[in-house]
Amino acid sequence: MGKKPAYATEQDLEAARAELQSQAQQAKEAGERAAKEVRNELLTELGKVSQVVTANAETSKEAIGRVAEDAAEHSQACAVGVKNDILPLLPPIEDKIKKAKLDVEAQLQKIDMDLKTMFAEELTALTQEFDSQLASVKQELMEGAENWARQAAEALVQQRRELDGVIDELRQQMAKKGTDERKTTDDQFTRVIAAQKKSDEAQNERNERAQSEIWLKLERLDELIKENKDFAKEHTDDVDGRATTAIKELRSDAERRLDDLDGQAEKLHDAVAEVENIPTRRVDWVIRNVSKRIRPPSASKASLHCSWFSPKFDMAGAHGLQLELQLFKKADPPVEGEAAGDCAAFLWACKGMNLVYKLYIGNKSAQCEKVFNGRVPYGTKRLCFLKDQINREEDSLRVSVEILEAVREVEHPIKPAPPPEEGAEETEEDIRNKPLEGRVVFRRHVNNRLMDQVNKSVEAMRSRMVRRVEWRLEQASMLRRCFPPGEPMCSVAF
Repeated sequence: MGKKPAYATEQDLEAARAELQSQAQQAKEAGERAAKEVRNELLTELGKVSQVVTANAETSKEAIGRVAEDAAEHSQACAVGVKNDILPLLPPIEDKIKKAKLDVEAQLQKIDMDLKTMFAEELTALTQEFDSQLASVKQELMEGAENWARQAAEALVQQRRELDGVIDELRQQMAKKGTDERKTTDDQFTRVIAAQKKSDEAQNERNERAQSEIWLKLERLDELIKENKDFAKEHTDDVDGRATTAIKELRSDAERRLDDLDGQAEKLHDAVAEVENIPTRRVDWVIRNVSKRIRPPSASKASLHCSWFSPKFDMAGAHGLQLELQLFKKADPPVEGEAAGDCAAFLWACKGMNLVYKLYIGNKSAQCEKVFNGRVPYGTKRLCFLKDQINREEDSLRVSVEILEAVREVEHPIKPAPPPEEGAEETEEDIRNKPLEGRVVFRRHVNNRLMDQVNKSVEAMRSRMVRRVEWRLEQASMLRRCFPPGEPMCSVAF
């Protein structure tokens, strides 16, 4: 095991420096005193020992240079050794050691430089003095120089020994101090590790307890979630069932209401159309391009006529009316009434309609009266010839119907009362106010020939007041020219 390095403080280095400077000053003063004492003797003997002194001076100068160099090298080597030994052992005080090392090196260099400067100055002064008085004090200077060199060498050796002792002592102190600090640091580190271990164990114990509590809470939460999930599923199924039942009931009720609304809307539409067409007395069915579209049936067909139908329409309180135009072909042999014409008009109406109406083909008309059963039409016989009633300019035919009087029976069934709610008892007032089963029949009558009937009645009343009628013929002498003999003449109707 290697020798432990000594550690020096800044105060120790300052003390060593002061001691070295004091010793150097003492050596300088001793040398000066010795030089003064032998100065007179050296001056008398200088000439004799001139050559010897010169040689000895050169030798002394070389010896002093070697001693100074050895001291500097030794000091540098000691400082480097101290540096190399201290740096790896004391990392916590590395900065202080570096600073102390720099200070020691600076002080050593300064001491070395001071010593070198002092020795150089002294030697230079002595050499000059020796040169001026070389002839007289050669022998004495040689002896004094040898004594002084020997003393300086001994002093330097002694100083080196003292410096080595100081450095060894500093190394021992620094080693002891580093050992104490390391031990203190180890103890503190051991206590910190023990405290941290204890804290870690307590923390681990708390973590284990917290983890156990967390797992217990998680298990409880899983149970609660499962219970809530089962309850939610039951509640969802219950709500779904009730919602499905309610939706079905709502759908059936909505469908029933919509059906009722559709029926009421249809009735309302029919009623509005019926009310709208009450003032309508006559409807004309105008057929365009009659010469191309209306033709008698061919001889190959067994039927004697062809039929064309108008669109359905409402008028005068009647609905669902439709006109039919029949065109007959010539029969062989001729049938009864063929001379009256080749076309006839018919009217289709709903069941229960009692109508008095006129059918027109062009300008020809015929009055009809019929209670319809809704299965067959009713109309005129052969009324006119088609070609005579066609409008040649427009190539059109007008087929019309005029309602003179319309009677219609409308039945409305009485709706039964809604059944009583479950658990509710019917009172006598409810039974008394409950509608009876049956129907209500409305009889709607529209008379568009009231003015004609009134006029006829007025004319009939007037005719009862007439007792005598005279037919006065003016320019009677001209009648023989217009009426041949045997042909009757008729008056106007009255």
